[in-house]
Amino acid sequence: MTLIIILTILIIIYIAYRAIINNTIKKVCFPAVRSWDETKEIESKYEQWDDYDSILKEDLDFTLDDGYLIHGTFIKSKEESNKYIILTHGFRYSRLGGVKYVNIFRNLGYNIYLYDLRNHGQNVRGGIISMGEQEHKDLAIIIDRMYEKFGNNIALGLHGESLGAFSSLYVTKLRADKIKFIIEDCGYSYTRDELLHQTNRQKLPKWMYYRIEQQARKKYNQHWADMDAKKVLKNCTIPILFIHGGNDSFTPPRMAQELYDAHGGYKNICIIEGAEHAQSVVTDYKKYKKAVNDFITNINM
Repeated sequence: MTLIIILTILIIIYIAYRAIINNTIKKVCFPAVRSWDETKEIESKYEQWDDYDSILKEDLDFTLDDGYLIHGTFIKSKEESNKYIILTHGFRYSRLGGVKYVNIFRNLGYNIYLYDLRNHGQNVRGGIISMGEQEHKDLAIIIDRMYEKFGNNIALGLHGESLGAFSSLYVTKLRADKIKFIIEDCGYSYTRDELLHQTNRQKLPKWMYYRIEQQARKKYNQHWADMDAKKVLKNCTIPILFIHGGNDSFTPPRMAQELYDAHGGYKNICIIEGAEHAQSVVTDYKKYKKAVNDFITNINM
């Protein structure tokens, strides 16, 4: 009887253990992505939404090499310009997350392209979200499409938020010669480190994370341990501005410093005190705008 009880307890523990692993992987690879309407409701409340509804804009969609259709919005600069910037949003969000940056770049003379990441926003959803592994490859093709559409003489910069920031850094492995600068906002320095941080926030033991990582690689071909932006930046000379919220509990501010220290080119760093994750521009718009303006001026863009 005692043996049966022990075996029953062990089976229950094992089932619970497997459920935790599978649920955690699901939250990362197949998370509940916010709808277009949800993101619009959130973003339109910010002062930075401003005159977005009345700004002249057009749909601009790109088909990637594997046939996947990316939906996006193109906003022309106030005056004729060869300066362009791609805004890449964060995890579980939509391209409307980039609206709060639009006027900063329009006032600097930039044509702006906002797009929905694969499996986000208005794109077909339901596939794997890979924490940057696939997303940076998609961004590389979008960069190519921008040059194809607007010509080889454009000056192209990137702005990324969270997952979009990591992807904007990692794409330098593939398209460094086509990128003039990057503004990196609240990105993580290393996918494994970010997910370990999230595991710790959920009070799960560290050893369990490594089991989760192994299963994600085995079941879904995810390579979180290989995705280290710090290593990419060591040989990168593209000018980069690193921005991070001082109160960011989702992606710790130390990661911005790690990225800054790893980067081999011209760089600036701006910590917005009191700002939580992806909230720097709405927490202190003046400081954010000044950091961007000064950076753009210093690199003659």
